[in-house]
Amino acid sequence: MVKSMLVLIENIQKVRIVKMHTEGIRPTYIDLTPEYMKTRLTNEEYKLYKLIWERFVISQLANVKYEQLKIVAEHKKTILLKVL
Repeated sequence: MVKSMLVLIENIQKVRIVKMHTEGIRPTYIDLTPEYMKTRLTNEEYKLYKLIWERFVISQLANVKYEQLKIVAEHKKTILLKVL
């Protein structure tokens, strides 16, 4: 029982460490866009930077809110125009 508790505690600690490390992966200065950094990085570094930068920016956006409008024009039971 003690051994299984120690294994459980060790696994919890590993999860916490992984969470701490992934939290730290983000651009330090958002104005350094991937396009700006492209000439300053190797191709591999650029791909990684672009991925991190884009995911960070997307994570900061608000949820999309949109309205939907449906228009149906009929004449003598024949649909003339249908816009969704």
